[in-house]
Amino acid sequence: VLHSRVPGKLEKMATQTEALYTLPAQIDGLIARADGMIVAATSRVFGNDWDGGVTAYMPDKQQKSCHLPSGVTGAAFVGATSEAVALSCDDGNVVVLSLSSMGEEGWRPLQMFADHENIVSSVSCSALDKDVIASCSVDQTVKVWSMKGDDGACLTTLRGHCAPVWDVAYSPVERNMVASVGQDGRLLIWDDRTTTPAASLDQGAPLFSLCWNEEKVMVGSENGEIFIFDPRALTAPLETLTGHTDAVRSMAVARSADDKAMLVSGGDDCAVMVRAMADLAAAPTVVERHSDYVRALCAVPGGGAVYSGSWDKTIAKVQI
Repeated sequence: VLHSRVPGKLEKMATQTEALYTLPAQIDGLIARADGMIVAATSRVFGNDWDGGVTAYMPDKQQKSCHLPSGVTGAAFVGATSEAVALSCDDGNVVVLSLSSMGEEGWRPLQMFADHENIVSSVSCSALDKDVIASCSVDQTVKVWSMKGDDGACLTTLRGHCAPVWDVAYSPVERNMVASVGQDGRLLIWDDRTTTPAASLDQGAPLFSLCWNEEKVMVGSENGEIFIFDPRALTAPLETLTGHTDAVRSMAVARSADDKAMLVSGGDDCAVMVRAMADLAAAPTVVERHSDYVRALCAVPGGGAVYSGSWDKTIAKVQI
């Protein structure tokens, strides 16, 4: 199935955590800043209307929102001080907003990158160069952009997928290394300075999400499995993890309260699961159940918890 926006599972499931925030729209992306700010990317479908926006929750619990004429599928902090966010949008644009201007009358984006030809499904910023952005799209491409200057030019278009590309993420340790996954079941590893993949692997079923843990990349699949790869030797998975009963749509690596690295995953089974990176063979623990698809996860700065966002329109803070 494609990355659909049809209503999700409607059966009620017990949650372990009271909702931290409730929004008026489905949550497709979450990011958190070191000072405690949370930014949620949202979409709303009502009849023939389809729009979205971004909401920022400040450390003092105040909130600022910005409405957009399209759904917003993801977000990434950009710039040296993370005072701006890049948003991947359903209208094919990547929009860069100043967080300080959100909610103000007459606001305008800092930049708009408009070279994609279909829905932009994800956006990522290099941790080693916060002025560089990668985006992926239903148009089957990955594009690399520079925040420097104001012309909105695309630096590189990466072509290698033969179906919609659902997720993209920069390596946290290699400045030019980018990973992407898509409906074609392929994991591609790129050097963002070239236009052909440095490595590729076909898993044979759609891949929807990915995240990095230092030099390893984790990939979430349509059938609920998570594959762990070494991108420098992209052959068979190093590990294949089970637990989810439906597609894995979001993942994050976070620190637990006792400072252990934990892999957190969320999926269309409405579950948030956690397992220790040092003991991946152990069965995962379900730490949260939303009442609809889980499409967003991010680590809480300082460790000990993650934020989960769902199409049930809630953000939960889950202890790990």
